[in-house]
Amino acid sequence: MDAAVTSGIASVVAPGGRLDLVLAPAGRDHLDGVPTAPADVTAAARAAFEEVGLVFTGAVPMTADEIRSLGSSWAGRLLRDGRERRAIRIAFTSP
Repeated sequence: MDAAVTSGIASVVAPGGRLDLVLAPAGRDHLDGVPTAPADVTAAARAAFEEVGLVFTGAVPMTADEIRSLGSSWAGRLLRDGRERRAIRIAFTSP
C-alpha cells in the first residue's frame, strides 16, 4: 500500500476513532503486487496502517448480506452475476 495514501487516510481518523476498510482484490483486477488471498490482504493492510500509527483491531470475511448492506455501486458489482468476491472488513483504531 502506498505510504502517502495510508498516511492521508490515517490523518482523518480522530483520536479514539475507528477506521473500517472493506477490501476485495481479485486476480482479475490485474493489480500487480497486490495480494488477493484474505490472509495476505489483511497482513498488507495491517502492516501499512500500523506503520502510520493505527492499531489493528481485527479482520473478518464479509457475507453477501453484509456486502449488500454497504449500499454502494461497488458493493453491487462485488455480487453481480454470481461472481461473489471474498470481501474482508479490516478494522483499526486511532490511539
